Amino acid sequence: MASVPKNSARRLWCYGELEGESVLNIQDESLYLHTPSLVSTPRHQESELCLTQAMCAMEQSLLSQTEVDDTKCPYLFATWDEYYLIIRYLSCDGNKAPKAFAFDVEMYLNNFLASSHTLRLSLCAVAADVYLSQEAAATYFQQARQALLLEFSSPTVECVLACTLLFQLAVKNGDIVSGTKYLQWGLIILCSLQLEIDPNDLQFVQCLNERQSEERRRVFWEFYHSYLLASSLDDGDVLDIPNFTQVNAPQQVLDGSNTIFRHKPVLYFECLILRLISTSKRRYATPPSSILDSCTNLQLSLNALRARIPPSLLITSKFPESMTAEEESFCMLQVSVAQDALPKFNILLHAATSIIFRPTLFLATKIEYPPHVKRAIATAATECIRSGLQIVTIASFSLYISSTTTPETRDLFSMEGSQFALFEAIAVFWFVYTKMDPRWWSLITCRIMTSACYVSDCTRL
Repeated sequence: MASVPKNSARRLWCYGELEGESVLNIQDESLYLHTPSLVSTPRHQESELCLTQAMCAMEQSLLSQTEVDDTKCPYLFATWDEYYLIIRYLSCDGNKAPKAFAFDVEMYLNNFLASSHTLRLSLCAVAADVYLSQEAAATYFQQARQALLLEFSSPTVECVLACTLLFQLAVKNGDIVSGTKYLQWGLIILCSLQLEIDPNDLQFVQCLNERQSEERRRVFWEFYHSYLLASSLDDGDVLDIPNFTQVNAPQQVLDGSNTIFRHKPVLYFECLILRLISTSKRRYATPPSSILDSCTNLQLSLNALRARIPPSLLITSKFPESMTAEEESFCMLQVSVAQDALPKFNILLHAATSIIFRPTLFLATKIEYPPHVKRAIATAATECIRSGLQIVTIASFSLYISSTTTPETRDLFSMEGSQFALFEAIAVFWFVYTKMDPRWWSLITCRIMTSACYVSDCTRL
């Protein structure tokens, strides 16, 4: 087994190349169908599909792989260990049929040997981070980066998706700065391939079938969502905010009774929210001309955005600090019908509300203001506190459901990626309890519960 440098975990996602080769013991003759150490046996009703995909992939000629010097770049040859590692990740350790939002999993697995090296290694890096070790993920990460450099001169749509995956993995491991570099590369490739234009409006891709066109569209949205997320976390010095408006929202695609791409109703609105957050951060970087000018236009934009979101996607409750049994049941029904991560989406919406009003809230360290300014500050404080309470309530309910339900439902209630929204609620609670003049409570129409149960929920989150 090839060795992994001892310090690889400390510089997991840096741009310096790691010494050593793959942490997996792959031999040229290891083309086999079963790897117990890497993947659990799929459920009976899905095993036939997985076997068929494996057989289709194995029927390809090894000559379909790019001709490279295998002594210098052994990772540019796909292996069946990697094939089953990717299946393990896409099927949640064999608990469901392999699916992905941004690409056609069936076609990818059938053409595994001929697929992009960058995408294959990026998927392996993400999968290894979940099922193997950080050292394995670090090695795949560096190999994916090297493969991207080799493919950069003649990039494909798969390279854009690979850049997205590498960014997401870097963020997951706490290195946003390094991950941003892959978004910058991905944006160059995206524009060169004209992915920012819907396939229906491009003459040279009219030959694509429905599945291929939707895959192209979804690769764009997956990348754009990650780019806007990074932009919302950026100080404005690294990433600009491109205004891409020519690509249609993701649509459901069926092949007979087989669902190739599921409907994803919230992604388009998530991008609008992230763009608004990015805009607000850049707006607040310049001191306003007056107190009331600080967020008036942003509030109007937020109201316009809220009006565009279908009510069926909004999780509501009579009291922001709790949900009744009927409201929880209705929330479950909403998620079941939408088949999308509505809790995470609503938490992001409440975080955006808090972010826009919070600079005005920070003026509440004193209460001696003219009446019209005092009303604006009281409104901002109410909105921030209500949003913080809603974030905690929805997150607490989602974590409870995630711990007591099936793997597929667990994904719909996952809080992965919501840590920044949760931190927004914490920042608001910290300010109102430690910095805000207590006399403001008489003007605020919202209260923060201090019961032991509620404090426990906040601490757990």
